[in-house]
Amino acid sequence: MSNVRELYATHVADSFTVQGKRQMLREAGSYCFESIKVRKVDGKIVIIDGEHSAKACYLENMDADIEYVGENELLTDDDIRNMPTLYSINEI
Repeated sequence: MSNVRELYATHVADSFTVQGKRQMLREAGSYCFESIKVRKVDGKIVIIDGEHSAKACYLENMDADIEYVGENELLTDDDIRNMPTLYSINEI
C-alpha cells in the first residue's frame, strides 16, 4: 500500500465517479479496487490508469495499491512530457 499524495495525473477526475468510489471505500474500510497504474517520468509519479481511485483515496485519506508500469504505445514518456498540464492529486 502506498500514499497517493505524491501522484500526478494527466486529466481531472470526474466527480460523480469519484463520489461513488469514495462510498465503496467507506463501506469496505480499506482499498478495494484494482491497482493504480503509475510510471515515473522526470521525477514525478504519473497516474497512467486509476485517477478516480487515486482521488477517492486522497479524499478518504487512505493508501492504495500502486503498480509501476513501463512505457507503452498508448502513452509514451514524451506524451506525458508534452502534456500542457500535469495535475497534482489535490487538483484532480
